[in-house]
Amino acid sequence: MSLPTFVAVAVVTACLLYTSFPVSAQGTTCGVNSACDSCTGDDVKNLTLASGSSVRVCCPNCRSRYFNFGFLSSGQPFCNCNFDRVTGSARKGEECSVAGMTTYFRLNQMPICCPDPLVAEHVRSNSDGSYIFNCEQRGDCWRGSQCSTCNQSYVGNINGVNVCCSNCDAYGLRLGPGKNCNCNRP
Repeated sequence: MSLPTFVAVAVVTACLLYTSFPVSAQGTTCGVNSACDSCTGDDVKNLTLASGSSVRVCCPNCRSRYFNFGFLSSGQPFCNCNFDRVTGSARKGEECSVAGMTTYFRLNQMPICCPDPLVAEHVRSNSDGSYIFNCEQRGDCWRGSQCSTCNQSYVGNINGVNVCCSNCDAYGLRLGPGKNCNCNRP
């Protein structure tokens, strides 16, 4: 075997050995190949290596379709399960598709939401690439889908999120800093 052929085989072998384990970056991991066997549709993607071979990547246990993958500038493959990168009381990914949730942030297209009338607050980013988002009450207004049946002349808006008085009451709204909203009741 010639030296260039030997080097090529060694590189392909190293890539295959590397991808036999979770492909990781920034403290998060995706499942690889057989770990993705039960995943379907958007829950699994193919990552083609420089060698031409490919591996299947997914969030562990197929728990979310929100992950990103590719290659670092060094050529090393990576995969981030965005679902696993978000902690705190806020909901994320597919959890935001149920009624009564309002999306406040996105991480690589993955929605981060809270049940109405709570507001999502980005607490901090961690050095390992994870994020903490919490849900909290900010005033006495209803938010998001709670306002969908109200007369729209009594509905306000804070950063793209509808706000209104509880029970669609026809009082003015006091909108304040930090997504704060209170109903201007007498």
